[in-house]
Amino acid sequence: YDEGDLVGPARWSLAPAEGGQTRVSFHCQERSNRWCMHLGIALTGARGHNQVYQQLLRALKERVEAGPPASS
Repeated sequence: YDEGDLVGPARWSLAPAEGGQTRVSFHCQERSNRWCMHLGIALTGARGHNQVYQQLLRALKERVEAGPPASS
């Protein structure tokens, strides 16, 4: 992330998993860049941050498992 509420490096990792599946991980080392994020992180800690990413990754999983969009 290079601007916004969070700033810092992030990367995706893809690795083979059992059954021909792929394990996807998102690694990030951001820091808060605004006072509201400082407060949110202070109140919820890593738990709140992880919940946000779990939702994002769940949505990504559903989208990927649905397959590519039908071509028109």
